[in-house]
Parts: sequence; structure tokens; C-alpha cells
Amino acid sequence: RVISRSNEDYEYFRYNAPADDGTTFRYLVGVYKADKAFWMVQVTASIVDYEEETFFDYLDSVKFD
Repeated sequence: RVISRSNEDYEYFRYNAPADDGTTFRYLVGVYKADKAFWMVQVTASIVDYEEETFFDYLDSVKFD
């Protein structure tokens, strides 16, 4: 299930990548703009254990002071 999100704090993208043992991992990456830099926060899990809603909760919780 793919969740569509609209968040003004960051842009995101997701991708899959296979590991050497045949396991496929899914990555969710948030790209944030802070005052003087861009930051990327990446969360990952095997495709079997991937919970996109939980990962978006993690990305939504990122704050810069």
C-alpha cells in the first residue's frame, strides 16, 4: 500500500534495492532544508517488514533548531 503525503517541511522519495542475500529493502528518504544546509534522513526495512505509515511518522518528527 502506497500512502500519498503532502508535507511542507520536506520532500521525500522511496526506492527498493536488493541485498546480496536476495532480500529486497525499501528505503524512504526525507530531504529537509534548514537555514544553511540540506539534510537527508533515510529509514529502511526489508520489504516484508516495511511499514510506510510508521516511517512517515519518523520523517514527520524531524525538527531543526
